[in-house]
Amino acid sequence: YPDQHFTLLKYSIGGASLLDWAPNYSKEKAVITGNAKFGNMYATLFQKIKNLEKKEMQPTAFLWMQGERDARIPEAGKDYYENFKSFILAIRKDLGQPNLPFIFGMVNPPKEKYAALETVRNAQRQIAEELSNVYIIETDDLEKLKDNLHYNTTGQLELGKRFGEKIIQILR
Repeated sequence: YPDQHFTLLKYSIGGASLLDWAPNYSKEKAVITGNAKFGNMYATLFQKIKNLEKKEMQPTAFLWMQGERDARIPEAGKDYYENFKSFILAIRKDLGQPNLPFIFGMVNPPKEKYAALETVRNAQRQIAEELSNVYIIETDDLEKLKDNLHYNTTGQLELGKRFGEKIIQILR
């Protein structure tokens, strides 16, 4: 798409849980993950989107890489399915795009430190099966840093490439 201009809005805070991103944010629930200090990240995201909307931009897709914090804390992991589904549906509703493509990376932190990992991964798979226009990007083979959690430069670039390839596939 050489004749089109795309804007990428990136908003993230490392270590955030879906409880921090909840459309119906509750500081009391966010305390579970130790990150209530982040505040209502959903509201902050939409403030950033509104700032872009002044430029008459229309979202093409929503890219998401998150879930490690929820996989580390079983109390957050057990509700990941409902929280993730609610998040996706709220994003689409609040953007006024009920079929907005939602593309996300499969979490894959080290199993020995993330008690709810399989619960979160199963929730991610289930969401992709149940909701239309929701796509999983496989990440298990991406290169990581020595902590076996964060992607190194090569892994990050490959993850970005996979997101980009999925967007191109959707736009066609």
